[in-house]
Amino acid sequence: MQNFKNQIILIPVFEQTGGSGPSGWYKIYGFAAFKITGWKFGGNGSSDLNWNNTGTPSCTGNCRGIIGSFQRFIDIGSTHTMGGPDLGAKNIKLPK
Repeated sequence: MQNFKNQIILIPVFEQTGGSGPSGWYKIYGFAAFKITGWKFGGNGSSDLNWNNTGTPSCTGNCRGIIGSFQRFIDIGSTHTMGGPDLGAKNIKLPK
């Protein structure tokens, strides 16, 4: 999880969904770029499950979530296109 600190990830924006389980399907409308600036997935204190969960906004009590902000435009220099409207994301790649 350390590789995701302060990284920009691409979140799929779904237009339609159907089915369930192994026969479920999703029609992706596009991708939104999101910069991760903190998270809380369990417990209290500092650990891999909690990082930079201070300030505003923060995740307190029973809250579990990812803290960050949507980015207006990310140019990663790719000419690869996937179809659908351009929401600022050009390629899908997870950090190593």
